[in-house]
Amino acid sequence: MSRCLGAVDDPDDFIRGWFCGATLDIIRRENLREWITWVLLSSESANEEYSAGWELESEHYILEMERTFGWVVPPGKTEGLKFMRLNTDPINTVHRPLIWYTVSLVQPLRPDVQLHSLT
Repeated sequence: MSRCLGAVDDPDDFIRGWFCGATLDIIRRENLREWITWVLLSSESANEEYSAGWELESEHYILEMERTFGWVVPPGKTEGLKFMRLNTDPINTVHRPLIWYTVSLVQPLRPDVQLHSLT
């Protein structure tokens, strides 16, 4: 764990990235525990398979993060605070007509064609 944490250049930016821009002052211990449980243990704290052992393990990781980054994470949970779940978050797609893709493909080529016609 310390090797992974040592690779983080900016800890505040790192955690804001995972928590969708939330600042460290609103992230609480239970929010970090849910994130760590999902990221490292591939589970959810609401899952019936979640055990006291995993709770102890996630607490160890939180203490390691506090020690490494100099954080003090307050107890509790900020309700409604979400973190990115790369494998379960929906991907919002936008359907566009074929002409949209044609224009976006041809438009970057225009300067090349114009320059080529000058020679």
